[in-house]
Amino acid sequence: MLIYLKKIICGSLTLLLFVSPVFAEIPPVNLNVIVSGKVKDTIVTLIGYTSPSAFVTVQEDGNVVATFSANNSGGFNRSIGARTAGTHTYNMFATDGQNRTTLSYGFVLNLVDKTETIVSNILLPTTIDVSVAQRVNVSGSATPNSQITIFIHSDPVIETLSVGSSGNWSRNVVARLSRGDHRVYARVTLPGGLQSINSQSLNFSINCKTADLNCDGRVDLGDFSTLMHYWGTNNSLADINSDGIVDLADFSTMMHYWDG
Repeated sequence: MLIYLKKIICGSLTLLLFVSPVFAEIPPVNLNVIVSGKVKDTIVTLIGYTSPSAFVTVQEDGNVVATFSANNSGGFNRSIGARTAGTHTYNMFATDGQNRTTLSYGFVLNLVDKTETIVSNILLPTTIDVSVAQRVNVSGSATPNSQITIFIHSDPVIETLSVGSSGNWSRNVVARLSRGDHRVYARVTLPGGLQSINSQSLNFSINCKTADLNCDGRVDLGDFSTLMHYWGTNNSLADINSDGIVDLADFSTMMHYWDG
């Protein structure tokens, strides 16, 4: 796992900000951290985005220090007082209206006594769910008017869609996924280019009916073409009876299940 380090200098104060992405594909997260002048308390203010009305939980060094709800547009601005000076690890996650929880978003702050540390550009990842029927459906909840990029491995497949004002999104995956095990995760991008870390990674399996080689719900010419392409090989996709070779026995099985 890559660890990204961001160094911010505010007057005589140097902050070291660490962000740990879920997968190496994701770029560093660009948080803005501003330390104000002296105030009466040691305060952390968190400003950012999630799905509309999501319930946000904030942990400091593993302990819950704040809970609150985002507004109807998914925005939040919350100040947490009575903090102690020093280096602290913060983790944030949100729970959407369907009780799905985002991956935890973490960063490290060095708090100075009697100052306010403002952290903005916080973009919590999308929640995510996957279901498999005749099509693979991926869904979740994210910041309204953002863009969702869906990543599916091991084929691999990348699909994008726009999120409406409700924050809820859903996509029936267009690509025909091969039989076997896959994993899916998603990323949020706001109109200005701000990107979230990746969502949770979910595993799922494609188990198509016998001889439906492209998993489209029918045994037809598309499957026959695949069978002919791998004829005489030991390709596991086209070797329907798993005897180590694609031959007449597999062709016979395909004809038995033929849909026309």
